[in-house]
Amino acid sequence: MRTDWKIKIDEAVSNADLVDGLLMGWAKRDKIRDTSIANLLQQFQGRAATNFRDRVYSLLGLASRRDQNVIQPDYSESDTLSKLFYTVACHIVDCDENPLQMLYYAGLC
Repeated sequence: MRTDWKIKIDEAVSNADLVDGLLMGWAKRDKIRDTSIANLLQQFQGRAATNFRDRVYSLLGLASRRDQNVIQPDYSESDTLSKLFYTVACHIVDCDENPLQMLYYAGLC
């Protein structure tokens, strides 16, 4: 009889560890998704892309929902590279904790 209880306790502890691991994984994922597009662009600067717009669009899946709502992938002829960079720069200046970082990114300081 004691053995049955010991097995059930061991199973409960094992399940609790599994649930705890899953919760920690979800928290980590949510923390990553809170990363701003500015930080991601800085982190992945210098990476190559066949289409230069993909240097921004490829990071949107990792970016915060706020960034995803403002920056929408658009490969049409009317959405030029300069238009995309303008949109991203304005968004960073409006939303980033340190909007003067844009001067650094542009090589002006």
